[in-house]
Amino acid sequence: MVSFETPASLHPFAAKLTRAVAECWPELWANRTKTTDIIKVTLVSPESMRKSNLKYRSLDKPTDVLSFPLYQALSMLPPTDTLLGDIIICPKMCSQKHLSVNESLIHGTLHLFGFDHEANLAEWERALTQINKQLKNGSA
Repeated sequence: MVSFETPASLHPFAAKLTRAVAECWPELWANRTKTTDIIKVTLVSPESMRKSNLKYRSLDKPTDVLSFPLYQALSMLPPTDTLLGDIIICPKMCSQKHLSVNESLIHGTLHLFGFDHEANLAEWERALTQINKQLKNGSA
């Protein structure tokens, strides 16, 4: 099971996203029924995001979301509770890009699960469609 450590303002959506992830990719969690895999989410200012983007991507500008996976593949996870990675989100940049913080959280989560819109746009779009459908259908 995946669990998000988020600021209180994101708790309701993070709970829905947790259920949607389990529904969309049950094979990822089939052997991990007794573990909790954590994704830490932090909200930051544009200046803090700019510094992170410069440090990790060599881009001297803020962005809406950055993801930092701790594993190259989810199949490499140890059989214990595990931190999957961190997602940092800049709400002000989300707003400037006409995105919700929730949309950026989905984006960051897909990156932690190994999806990459720059490497394989078709696969990214399939995963994004799948997760959004699950969220919309209310099973999430």
